[in-house]
Amino acid sequence: MQTLQTTSLRVSENQLFILDQQALPQEKRWLAADNVALLVDHIHALRVRGAPLIGLSASLLLALLAENGKSRDELAAALETLRASRPTAVNLSWALNRMEKVVTDNKDKPIPEIKELLHKECVAIKDEDVWMCRQIGEYGL
Repeated sequence: MQTLQTTSLRVSENQLFILDQQALPQEKRWLAADNVALLVDHIHALRVRGAPLIGLSASLLLALLAENGKSRDELAAALETLRASRPTAVNLSWALNRMEKVVTDNKDKPIPEIKELLHKECVAIKDEDVWMCRQIGEYGL
């Protein structure tokens, strides 16, 4: 996956990093979140917080898992584990439902095509979040 940077997430060299929300504002510490168990731990420990950030981090991780060769079954298991990490986080369910739909709607396509579709979907989720935040800022202004 290409390099991607937001204020609190970074994808570099096919790895997901999160900005540790607990270290702020004293320290800007980036933590690896390149597997499901690690991201779930970050979510539980509130190192990743805020509904949009949780949803985006989970969708990015799924896209990266696909990029790194995980099977459909492994992606489905990862999706369910991530969904259970914070069942009340609306954006988490919403983002994961979008990613799941990409996989289920394209079950007859080969994995390389699904990888590309998952990547496009998580970038769309990020772009929509940036747009919404800008709209909120404009409205507030």
